Amino acid sequence: MRDELREMFDDELVFYEGLGLLWRFSLIGRSQKKDSAVIHRLIQAVLRDELLEAEMNWYLDEVIGISKVIYSIIALIMRNYCEL
Repeated sequence: MRDELREMFDDELVFYEGLGLLWRFSLIGRSQKKDSAVIHRLIQAVLRDELLEAEMNWYLDEVIGISKVIYSIIALIMRNYCEL
């Protein structure tokens, strides 16, 4: 993961504010089954049209890395919530 992204994850406030903005504008979400993330179709189309294949592969790798971190955080939150 790039240094800029790693710094964002290290600062929880920035991380959650960023997720909140993406969620608020419906650019990200969770699937109906709640087992995967959803990225708005318009964002997907723009990325496909504007990025070279090498850039797309790089971003996909970044998204996979971010997703792993997000799901780890969500799992921890849910585990703590269920213990209450």
